[in-house]
Amino acid sequence: RILPECAQIEEFKQMFLRETSLCAVLQHPNIIQVFSTGERDGYLYLVMEFLDGKTLQDIFDILASADVQPPIEVSCFLIAEAAKGLGYAHNAKDPKSGKSLDVIHRDVSPHNIMVSYDGSVKVVDFGIAKAKSSTDLTQSGVIKGKEGYLSPEVVKGSEIDSRSDIFALGVVLYEMITGKF
Repeated sequence: RILPECAQIEEFKQMFLRETSLCAVLQHPNIIQVFSTGERDGYLYLVMEFLDGKTLQDIFDILASADVQPPIEVSCFLIAEAAKGLGYAHNAKDPKSGKSLDVIHRDVSPHNIMVSYDGSVKVVDFGIAKAKSSTDLTQSGVIKGKEGYLSPEVVKGSEIDSRSDIFALGVVLYEMITGKF
């Protein structure tokens, strides 16, 4: 559910509602599924698929503490699976109009890629995603996303597209291959 301290902030409510409506459209094995949404006692909530696993960040932390680097084949598999989900989101169409949604996740990082204990990989948290059809709630000059994963276009404040997500996913792959988490 939306955090209690954010429940009265209209921008957070709008981001939450945007995420739920966007995720309802994005039906792919490599994107976390949203089953329903609602409001109770003044709090917005969504019911999501339970993924029994860890974020890539959690995995990075475990590997770093053990001074272990994942095999390159595993790194490539995890990134390829995340790329499938992002590719689907980037090419998603509005089910009613058939027009491209032009979804950009804008926060691709190890925190938002989950790996289940059975090996499935899912992109999560489309809370700051930008879709062409939605109103962009970003204030002028405000950069959204995690600093180390921002593409040059985001940092410069230029217009972005799906390549910003691909850049960020490339940074994650670099971290995995080099062990520089």
